[in-house]
Amino acid sequence: MKGFFRTSRKPSADELRARASRISRQGGTAQDVTALAEEATAAGVATAALGDAPEQSDEAAQGVRRPGRGSTKAKQMIVVRRDLKMRKGKIAAQAGHACVEATLLALAREGRLEQVRATEDYTRVYLDDRYMASTPLSDWFERGIAKVCVYVDSAEELLELARQGRERGYVVALIQDAGFTEFHGEATYTCLAFEPLAPEQIDPITGKLPLY
Repeated sequence: MKGFFRTSRKPSADELRARASRISRQGGTAQDVTALAEEATAAGVATAALGDAPEQSDEAAQGVRRPGRGSTKAKQMIVVRRDLKMRKGKIAAQAGHACVEATLLALAREGRLEQVRATEDYTRVYLDDRYMASTPLSDWFERGIAKVCVYVDSAEELLELARQGRERGYVVALIQDAGFTEFHGEATYTCLAFEPLAPEQIDPITGKLPLY
């Protein structure tokens, strides 16, 4: 069974050099630098062979990841039905369901679930994706997990947005409440969340919707 934290395959010298270059250019955590040195030793590669050794900034020494690699800031769009007049707590719960489901589905689709890590003090989450190219999802984790909440005033509008997103191949978490606490016991579509996407991807779908 594949281990959660690290596979048993030893990285090549070229892979280690690429990682050293990436950390040097973009910054990284103290854990990144330590892991690089440990893997180089285990692979029998002298750290001097990796080129300029990545230096730890004050931020890295404190375990703080710098802003990300992408050229655009991805965002997760949440769309809530205002016409339902849900209580504030209900809105928060429904939007939370949508955000979590959309994020987990996107991580699973990109094969990144096993990359999820937490800082040593368990105050921040990041992806250990050193061997993968960046995507809007990984950039979203690197650059602050931005979320924007907008609204529509009917189930038809909500379902149309879900349809448009899925037609473009995006992950869309469409939430249907069972109606136990509101909506007179009737199952009701309440909100949706898209996977984190670049503005040029999501704005054509949600860009004209009003902020909630």
